[in-house]
Amino acid sequence: MSQNPKFELILSKFKSLSGTSFMMAPLQSEPQKQSGFSKIGYQSNTHNYIFFNKETVTFTKLLPTNDYLIKQTTQLTETGVVENAPYGVKPELRCDEKSQTIRWLLYLVVNQYTNSDKQLSPKDITNLAMSDVSGKNYTELIPGIQIILGLTLKNAQQLIVIYRKDNQNQVSIIDLLKREVTLTQDILI
Repeated sequence: MSQNPKFELILSKFKSLSGTSFMMAPLQSEPQKQSGFSKIGYQSNTHNYIFFNKETVTFTKLLPTNDYLIKQTTQLTETGVVENAPYGVKPELRCDEKSQTIRWLLYLVVNQYTNSDKQLSPKDITNLAMSDVSGKNYTELIPGIQIILGLTLKNAQQLIVIYRKDNQNQVSIIDLLKREVTLTQDILI
């Protein structure tokens, strides 16, 4: 797990997840204390998400600890992928209450350092994970991803992920209901 020094966390603004009774908010480290200035300005690091159920007035934490770094969050409906932030940029939720119902959430998560800086950073290799729209049933699906090259739904229950892992381009199909990878192939170019 993380070797990062302790940092102060701030709960950010809750956003509604379209078509559901859930809202979610990132738990972030303060930009000045954890991140530096980059080409896109100051960035906060997202370490966890807090989910709020409007019907039951209860809160759920996505991950058991805040020792993770979440590089990207993507919303999935039964008919499409709603990308919320470019890769490598702070996850920002863009929810439109009038759009389709969000069913699942995908995450690119760093849970260990993989380069020489000995701390979690956006430069580390990620794991592709998913959860229910409630933030429950967090499942890691594909470890060791260098970069996601594409996401698309094959049908209402299967997601196709194109990515680079171990310097090899690959494609996997994920059964969203079973939360498992059902096929992985190398892409020969």
